[in-house]
Formats: sequence, structure tokens, C-alpha cells
Amino acid sequence: MTRKSCAIYTTGFVCAHLLIVGIAMEVTLTEKSQVYESWKNPPPSYLEYYFFNVTNPEVFMAGGKASVKQIGPYTYRVHRPRENVTFLENGTKVYALNPKTFVFVPEKSVGDPQVDIVRTVNIPLVTIMNELPSYSFFLRTIVSMYINSLGIELFMTRTVHEVLWGFEDPLLTKLHSMKPEVDEYFGLMWKKNGTHEGEFVFHTGEQNYLDYGKIDTWNGMREMSWWSSNQSNMINGTDGTVFHPLINRDELLYIFVADLCRSIHLAYVEDVEVKGIQAYRFAPPSDVLMSPKNNPTNAGFCVPAGDCLGTGVLKVSVCREGAPIVVSSPHFYQADPAYINAIDGLNPKKEEHESYLDLQPMATIDDESAAQMRSLLLNTPQYNRSLKPNKKKNITETIFPIMSVNEAIMNKLNSYSFFLRTLWGFKDPLLTKVHPTKPEVDEYFGLMWKEVTLTEKSQVYESWKNPPPSYLEYYFFNVTNPEVFMAGGKASVKQIGPYTYRVHSSRENVTFLENGTKVYALNPKTFVFVPEKSIGDPQVDIVRTVNIPFVTIMNELPSYSFFLRTIVSMYINSLGIELFMTRTVHEVLWGFEDPLLTKLHSMKPEVDEYFGLMWKKNGTHEGEFVFHTGEQNYLDYGKIDTWNGMREMSWWSSNQSNMINGTDGTVFHPLINRDELLYIFAADFCRSIHLAYVEDVEVKGIQAYRFAPPSDVLMSPKNNPTNAGFCVPAGDCLGTGVHKVSVCREGAPIVVSFPHFYQADPAYINAIDGLNPNKEEHETYLDLQPTTGVPIRACKRAQLNMILKRVPGFPKTKNITETIFPIMFINEMATTDDESAAQMRSLLLNTPQQNRNIKPK
Repeated sequence: MTRKSCAIYTTGFVCAHLLIVGIAMEVTLTEKSQVYESWKNPPPSYLEYYFFNVTNPEVFMAGGKASVKQIGPYTYRVHRPRENVTFLENGTKVYALNPKTFVFVPEKSVGDPQVDIVRTVNIPLVTIMNELPSYSFFLRTIVSMYINSLGIELFMTRTVHEVLWGFEDPLLTKLHSMKPEVDEYFGLMWKKNGTHEGEFVFHTGEQNYLDYGKIDTWNGMREMSWWSSNQSNMINGTDGTVFHPLINRDELLYIFVADLCRSIHLAYVEDVEVKGIQAYRFAPPSDVLMSPKNNPTNAGFCVPAGDCLGTGVLKVSVCREGAPIVVSSPHFYQADPAYINAIDGLNPKKEEHESYLDLQPMATIDDESAAQMRSLLLNTPQYNRSLKPNKKKNITETIFPIMSVNEAIMNKLNSYSFFLRTLWGFKDPLLTKVHPTKPEVDEYFGLMWKEVTLTEKSQVYESWKNPPPSYLEYYFFNVTNPEVFMAGGKASVKQIGPYTYRVHSSRENVTFLENGTKVYALNPKTFVFVPEKSIGDPQVDIVRTVNIPFVTIMNELPSYSFFLRTIVSMYINSLGIELFMTRTVHEVLWGFEDPLLTKLHSMKPEVDEYFGLMWKKNGTHEGEFVFHTGEQNYLDYGKIDTWNGMREMSWWSSNQSNMINGTDGTVFHPLINRDELLYIFAADFCRSIHLAYVEDVEVKGIQAYRFAPPSDVLMSPKNNPTNAGFCVPAGDCLGTGVHKVSVCREGAPIVVSFPHFYQADPAYINAIDGLNPNKEEHETYLDLQPTTGVPIRACKRAQLNMILKRVPGFPKTKNITETIFPIMFINEMATTDDESAAQMRSLLLNTPQQNRNIKPK
């Protein structure tokens, strides 16, 4: 029975099976099959390049609408032989490379690429510009200053040949001069003539004709990792040159398009006739590049997840080294009209701009047609650049043809005897009935009621509003061997100080809110140097320490592109800036004119050219606080209601970590017991911390409880999972005893700890010679009189550190040991004065005592 008679006269399974077997034998990739030679050495195809010449750059730069004019085609004959062909797994798969060479064909072109000029987007510049919005203001300014100094503009004017095949770019040339591995040439097709799109392994169809030509792996991968869903990462279908036989109108044909970094599908459109042969036309349906709003399956192509463009465009930055490349059909055919209307000169038409494939359904497509389809899908995506106002502030953004009270504690306190309620106050039912008609009658009654409530008539109000001064000692770690550290050795430091300042703080702008239940206040602080309590003179003593402005900028760079790192490195090297700086203690504390900041200030006057750890902090406050007065419940006395308008923070990665808990550390509720935890919101730590009972102490004849931060406060999440919320981003955690506060310090690599890494992982201590942590000198603690809750003595100690890392592209950091480097620490002390201590002793002697918590000494 011939194949012809089977096709015409016979129906049923047997005949269909014979037909399939017959065709399958001819379309299996073996060295003896009829299709092998044409698959291995296909006839050439023709590739036409069209460019959008920008006709009004000045209008666009001033904020107007860009106009473009299409020029071309510039036509090239493409030769694509299969090389290194190797059959694998008993002939079921075949490995091959497919290099392409391009030869210009003048007779099929309109214009000469060597002569014709095109004005288009400066792609190297825009690629770097696209990275900048997510960077710090300082880094953006450095890059902007450097690029401006080179006179580089948003648009470039080059010959078509240069834009396609390469030219010496001034920005890349500057990078090349420092980093020879950077190619100083750029072109859309630079170094692509004679190269391939990756290593492919195909199914030969030996086991199943439906697998004929399907890709098994590309560059060793069966799926990609760029996109945000498994479906989007699939490598489906063929490479577009061959398809299985017996195609039907209802199926979808899949093609993996390396230039699009994804697979796409084609659907049947209509029957057509090509040179007398009946064929099916398949084309990419509109849902291929449809917005995820209308086609949710495309959400996986939004990277990061949720960052989606509109219909008709696909951002491929993830597989183009972060460059802001967007592909679409020509003239934004099938795209959201917003893209088309954003540029004058676009005119999408199906006839001219649709990609399609005409297939003879019974057999495979011939190689010449397949090559044409491959050219159409793989080699002629319209390249666009996402332009955002940055350095060029007036341009229109466009895609251019681009965190409670501990319940157990509360219940225990609320169950105290009637004596305690009588002492500290309760809401009396009789007084409550009288109050509405006689507001001057208080609904509350208690022997000590109103004495620890924040009202203008209470005994505690004046000391809360104008507390006695405290003393703040600054100690610095002077680096004694910077050359050894820079060469990869272990740094040594020597503690110098203290440099002591008297700190005056007063509550200002005090305003009572919500019927006296809350109170608003600012708490500015002023600092006065006290020579007699200091060792050394801050105006004279020199300290060698980490160059904080430099390290802050350097810390950002590892996640940035190689080009951007190199630009910043070149600029900073030109200024002669080093990792360590030598300054007076006064300069490091209170400010000096920094050379790097000065350069930034010259371009951006809003950048302060001065830097100091306490620069502009003398006479300022830590934020706007609203406190509970204790009017409604004495347990709330002094607790923070809001800080800078917030009841919780947003920096950290868990609700618990973001809570603003407790007081500001200056006042606490009365009737404190040893079993409770005391919470303090520490603005310097950008978080709340808790203190636990340590021991009974005596301060100036007053019995007190000492509370201190337990070791779990700064414990690694491995040992204390509740601290995982302080890892930002989630999972990016440091070890025990240190707390990274970059999220609330504008990204600066700042880490806080206790002095000399007290209670920290020994690795941090052992990394630096000269550290000697001990409890007596480095523990933070608070001594409270438990009946009144009044602090009798307090000692706050905290250390400032910087993360030092090696940064690719910065020769000055290439040998250093990555570490958390100590800069300085503070020791702030306050003890009740003799007069206040005498008043406290008198109060306690003349007030009925509750003795349940005071242990005999």
C-alpha cells in the first residue's frame, strides 16, 4: 500500500500509524536521514535592520515628546551552519553549536550603514543611569559628576555600522584605562559575528517523532533561573528551525528564543498558500506579551515579583546584566497604546510588524523558511530602553524605541492587695458619680495618686521636665597599624579617652493631650566639654579611625554593576582618599570638612560638606514623643505612645521587632518587681530592648533593684529566634552581640554593640587586637527604687562599629580582612544628686512600706 493510497482511500488507526511511521523515519535527526544535511547546513536567510532616528532630541530633553523616523532596511545575509555536532544517548539526542556570520547585501538595502548616520539612545550611559535611582544620594552624585566631566549625553550620533558592529565608546574607554578587561568598544552586535547563542542539545525524534527538534538543554540547563515562576523559567519547544510533522490547527507551537530569554508559543491563525503549497500560518497571539493584569500566567516574567510592565513589552534586564532592555514587536505592534502614543513616528501594522510562520502541516518546514522564521523571532526583536529622569531631570519617562503589655505581668500586678491599690490609686465609684457635676472632684483616690502621674502639679513633673545633667564619656579606638591591616593582617587598636561632656536635657514644647492622659514633648540635648573629668584634649588629641563617609559609599558597591564600581573607584582614587583617616577627636565628634563630601557639595549644594559623628546634634532632639501620663493606669506611667507619629516602626522584618515598647529610659511605673522585664525604646539602636533583674543594690542609702540587658537581647537568631526580625533583609543576620542598624541610618554599614564587644561572639573580639571586654566597665545597667520606680543610678554603654568589606574594583580594599571594626563607645552615667536622694529617703520613710519585694541585705 502506498502512502498516497493510504492518505486518499483508507481511514482508521492502522493507516494513520503507518503514515506517522513513514514520515517519522524521514524527519529523525540521524546522519542518514533526508533532513540531516539541510539541518546541519541550512541555506542562508536574510536579516533586515531598521533604526529609529531621533529627530528632536532637544525637545525630548526639555520634557517634550520625542519624534523618530524609521530608516533602513540594512540587510545582511546570515549563514548558520551547525558545528561540533555530536550524537548522544544512542542517537536520541544531538549536541550542536550554531554560529552565525553576517554579510551586508547592498542590493537588498536602503542606504549604506558605513555612511548613514543615526541619532539614538546612548546605551552604555543609559545602562548605568538605570541603576542609579536605587542607590544613595551620595553615590548618584559621584557618578553624575564623573559622567558630566566626560561630556557624555543621553543621545549619541553614530553611523549605522558603528551602532551595530561597534565603536570606541568614551565612557567604556575611561573604564578600560583602569580595568583592561573592560572592552572599550560597544555595539548591538559587537563580537557577535561568527559566534553562537549557546550550547544546545536537541531531541532527534528517534524515540518519539513529536519530540523531533525539541531542546533538551541550553547551556547545560533544562530550565532557567531568571524569572519569578517555574512556568516562566521553562525551556520549551524547538529553536524555531524545525518542528514535528503532522501539525494540527489546535496545537500551540513552542519556541525557545534566546534573545528574549524565554520560550514563547505560536497559535494557528489561518490557512495560506505559499508558492502553490497549502500551509498553516502560526503567529504569537496577543497573550504572549500581555500584561499580567489580563494574563496572570505572565506574572512570572515580572522581576522582582510584581514589577510588571504593560501589554506588548517584555523587560529582559535579568538576563542582560541589569541593562534596561525591553523587547517588543516592531513599532510596539499589539502593545498598550500608551507606548505607541509616547513617541511620534510609530505606526504599527499587522502586515509589516507581525511575526509569523507558515508550515506545511504533513511534513516539517523546509530549512530556508525555518531560517527566515528564526531571523524574524530571534534576531529582529525591537530593542527599547527604559528612560527615567535622573541626570536628565526633564525627560518624560518612557520605553524608548526602553509591632503590649505582658499579660502575665499585668494580671499579677492587678491582683495586688487593697493596700497597694489604696497607696497608688484606684477609680472610686462614689467619686466617679460626683465628678460629672463637679469636675474639680477627681474620680481617682490614692495616697500617692497624682504623685507619679505626669501632671503639672505632681511631685515628679518638675524633675521629668528638667532632669539633672548626666555625664557622657567618649572613648575612641585608635588604629595603631593601618599598613598591616591594609596588607591583610590583623588590626590593632588602643583605647583613648575618656573625653567627657556634661549633657543637659530638658523637655520642651510640653503639651498635654486627651484630657491629660498623654503628653507631647521634645527633649533636646546640649553638650559641654568637662576637662576635669577627661583624659586628654579633644581639640589636640589625634585619632586614626575608619573613614566613615568613604566606607559608607564603598559598602553599597558590591551589589552594583562592574562598570559602576569602576567609575566610583576611579573617581575616589583621583581624590587620594584612604580607608583610614587621621583627625582630632573634636573633628571626628563634632565635624570637619570632608574632601569627598566637599566634591559632592560643589555639584549638589544640599549635600553638607561636613561630617562628624555628632555633627549638628548639639542642641537637637531624637524625635517627637508622646507619652502616657499614667492618668488612667499607673502601669502606663511614662510609656511611649508614639515616636515621630509612629506606634510601630517599619524598618524591621517582623511585627514584634517593629514594636515601640516601654519608656524612654528616664521614668518607670511604681511597684516594680524582680520578675518583670522593663522595656526601653532606644532610638540609637532603632529598636526597643528589655532589661531583666540582676541583683539588689544600695545607692546613697536607698535600696534598689539593678536591671540590665540580658545576653539574649543581642543574641544571634540561631540561639534566640525572636531576633530574626532584626535581620534585614530577612535571613541576613550577624552573630551574637552585634546589631546592624543600616536600615535606619540611610544604608550606612553601622553596627552597634556593647563596648569592646561585651557579651558578643568571641570571633568579633578576637578579630581585633586591643579589645578587653569586662562586665564592670562595659555593662549597661539601671538601678531603680522599686516602690516608686524612680531611677537612682543609670549607666548606658554602647559601641559604634563599621562593617569593612573587600570591594571588587577598589584596589585599596583587596587585601583587607573583612570584619566589624570598632570606632568608639560611649559611657553615659547619671546618679541622683544628694538632695534628691534625701527627698527619696524621706518619702520612703514616711510612706507605708510594701515589703514583699525587698530582700534583707
